[in-house]
Amino acid sequence: MKDTRLSQLDGLRGLFALMVALFHFPSDGDFSTISLLSNFMIRQGDLFVDFFFVLSGFVISLNYTNRINEKDDFIKYLKARFLRLYPLLFYTVIIYLGFELVFNLFLPHLLTNPEPISVLFLQTLNSLLFLNSTPIIDMVGMNFPSWSISSEMISYIIFGLALLWFNRSKKYAIGFILLASAAFIIYLNSYMETMKWGFVRGLVCFMTGFYTFKLYQQNKNITLNKYLEYLVPILLVSVLYIRYYYVNNIELYSLFIIPLFFGISIFVFALSNGYIVKLMCHSFFQFLGKISYSLYLNHAIVMVIFTKFIFGFLKVPVTELAVSLTIIAYLLFIVIYSYFTYIFIEVKGKKFLQNFYPFKRKESSFIVKP
Repeated sequence: MKDTRLSQLDGLRGLFALMVALFHFPSDGDFSTISLLSNFMIRQGDLFVDFFFVLSGFVISLNYTNRINEKDDFIKYLKARFLRLYPLLFYTVIIYLGFELVFNLFLPHLLTNPEPISVLFLQTLNSLLFLNSTPIIDMVGMNFPSWSISSEMISYIIFGLALLWFNRSKKYAIGFILLASAAFIIYLNSYMETMKWGFVRGLVCFMTGFYTFKLYQQNKNITLNKYLEYLVPILLVSVLYIRYYYVNNIELYSLFIIPLFFGISIFVFALSNGYIVKLMCHSFFQFLGKISYSLYLNHAIVMVIFTKFIFGFLKVPVTELAVSLTIIAYLLFIVIYSYFTYIFIEVKGKKFLQNFYPFKRKESSFIVKP
């Protein structure tokens, strides 16, 4: 059974993956003077990770809300999600570890704070066990963007259990998870977590995606006025501008505004057919959407290599032109590189894992399409 997919949302996923890649390009030290990197949209690009969480909650709800009714369904669902995430996660973590070992052992002068080898392996374990968005191993994981994959997997598990245990009252159980997670963030006054309690941030957004799906389900036979679609980018710029320049408590503003805004945006784009939707359905943005998971997990190591080599090893002066050209090369490289990791790691890696117990399945089992 194939997944139901909305092409325009895949296009947005690819575009926002590039925004996250731009956000992580160094903005400290000498780079903070570069106008492109100091732009308020780029400096808040990490918020597009929340879009991924909300979209994931929406898509998973769209495909699984009525398909997890007993234990075997839950197990099949988790296997499918694991197979979707793990090949690329494993590959990128090991690649990142390899470069960290090279830098720490042979090029420590290019690092601000070289790490002991034992710490590097603990960070690797943290990522590979999906723990780096929890306080269990209280440190950043290897390949630092992978914290969100930990959060994603935890959201899958909790959502699946809610469907399994509270099938007839799932919307109330999921509502409780959403409210409890939001209350915990209010208690911490820390929404923008990326490790330790990052999975709670993911839960808020993922469960918001479930209610976005419920709203979509009730209205899926209508087509919204296309002008609502055009309001979304205007509101996005406004939300981020206000957050960057005027908000005192960024944590609470983010909690109450960001997941809700992305949920409404997904609802609008799911039911619209205006020019933005048509643009997102163009083959270029569909290509970016297809490789978006690779874009997301590949960009950190590419960024490190590019910046360390060009501005550290070659000692190219940090100028507007040099950084701009480096950013262009960086983005082009991760797109090309991610195309190959999509084919050879995501797709073929998943097929490879499916040959092993306990992933072997009967033909009737459902599988999530990448």
